[in-house]
Amino acid sequence: LRGPTADLGTHQAFALNSLQRWEEGLECAEAAAAMDPHLRSAWEQLGTAAGNAGKDETALDAFRQAAALGGPSVGTWTSEALALNRLNRPEEALRCSESALARNPRHVSGWIQLGVAAESLGQYERALDAYRRAAEVGGATSELWTRQAAATARMGRWHDTIHSAKAALETKPNSGLAWLFLGQALMNLGEDDQALDALRRAAEYLEPCTELFLLQAFAFQRLGMWKEGLASAESALTLDAEHPLALHFVGFAAANLGQTDR
Repeated sequence: LRGPTADLGTHQAFALNSLQRWEEGLECAEAAAAMDPHLRSAWEQLGTAAGNAGKDETALDAFRQAAALGGPSVGTWTSEALALNRLNRPEEALRCSESALARNPRHVSGWIQLGVAAESLGQYERALDAYRRAAEVGGATSELWTRQAAATARMGRWHDTIHSAKAALETKPNSGLAWLFLGQALMNLGEDDQALDALRRAAEYLEPCTELFLLQAFAFQRLGMWKEGLASAESALTLDAEHPLALHFVGFAAANLGQTDR
């Protein structure tokens, strides 16, 4: 039997990555890259494993190393864009996405990463167009509908948000984000009871987050449900003790409950 080689380590990393065993895949890819630093596929597997293991700086370095060895490709540009978006470096991510799409305008991930970067930069119309292009190329998915709901919500286009969120929920009824955007849109259109129902569904599927608690507090208070509104605002403060809007909601609800000392 042969001893360990870079090629064998890369194949093992690929198999482990396919099984989503990211830490093991990363270990194999690192060993392969150490044995043969000029093996492009080892760096690509290393980047894939690192990115999915939450090690985005390592992933970015690996994909750039892969690109340096064989020239940039649609895959390396898109992978770099993903890592850069996760590192909150949207300007660089946007450039990488544009490079990928210039070579292959039908690359779904390229459009998604362009949309994420554009949204982070406040370019919501461009983000929405990118998500729609991704759906045209690869088919509409719950994720893409939810991303469209997010972009339209940023622009205050509440009817469009409702359309996109409902479309997302048709294929994935347990999408907490889709329920959240639906609730936000309904509340901004004055449909407080329906909004509260949607936000309660969101809470079933999402990890506790300040935005959800604040939306719930706002809906409760608009319905005159001061006790529930106070509880939601207090929950928001457990996550961000200095959040000004949560503090405002606590004071407003407490005053309406006669708790003037608060």
